[in-house]
Amino acid sequence: MLELPEEIQMRTKIAIVVIALTAAACGKSAEQKAAEQAAQDLQKAAQSSQQAAEKLAQGAQQAAQGGAQGLAAGLQAMAQGLQQTGADGKPVPPVDFEKLMALLPEPAGWTREKPRGETMTMPFSVSKAEARYSKGDADINLEIQDVAFNSLFFAPMQFMLASGWSQRNSEGFKRSMTLGGAPGYEEWTNDSKRGEVTVVVGKRFVVTAHANGVDNIDAVRNFVSQVDLAKLAATK
Repeated sequence: MLELPEEIQMRTKIAIVVIALTAAACGKSAEQKAAEQAAQDLQKAAQSSQQAAEKLAQGAQQAAQGGAQGLAAGLQAMAQGLQQTGADGKPVPPVDFEKLMALLPEPAGWTREKPRGETMTMPFSVSKAEARYSKGDADINLEIQDVAFNSLFFAPMQFMLASGWSQRNSEGFKRSMTLGGAPGYEEWTNDSKRGEVTVVVGKRFVVTAHANGVDNIDAVRNFVSQVDLAKLAATK
C-alpha cells in the first residue's frame, strides 16, 4: 500500500492527538462536537489523499513505460487521481481566472500592481488571481484560488482549520480563526513583522494574504476582509 506524503502523515497524527486530548478533557461541549467533526473531515481527507496517491503511482508507472501512449495514459491517470478527491467525488471545472481577478480589492491608501491570473488543468484543475500591494515599507501579496473542491489541496491544513487550534512561542503564533463566517488560520512573526492569513470559502475558494512590514496580524486580517467573500462564494 502506497503511503501518504510524510507531511500529511505527521499533521494527521498531530490532529488525532489533539482531538483525543480534547475528548478526554471535557464532555460533549460545542468545542468537543467541533473537534469530532474535524476528526471526521480529517479522516475523509486522508482516505481521499490515499486513493489519489495510489492513482498517482499508477500514472507514474504507466508514464515510465515510455512511448506516447504510455505517457498519455499516465498523465490521465495522475489527473484522475488528483481530481477524484473532489467533494463527494464530484470535482468541478474551476471558474475563469478573470472572475477571480475582478474580486481583487483596491483598498484606500495602498498601491496595487497589475493583477495576474491563470487557469491550470494539470496535474489538477485550479484557477487563481493575485496582486501585490504596497504602502510605505509594508507590502502584501493577495491570492484568490479556486481549487474546485479538490480535498487533496486541503488535507495538509485540516487540523489548522479546526476550531480552537493554536500554537504560540517566543517568535510569534499560529492559530485558527474565522473571517466573515469562513474558517481559516493566521500566522505572525514578531521580529520581522511578517503575517499570513488564509481563509477557505465555500469549501472551494482559498484567499491568502502574505504580508511584510505591517504593524500586526489585524492589519493582514483587515486586508483580507476587503475581498467580498460572499460574492466569491457565489462565483460560478
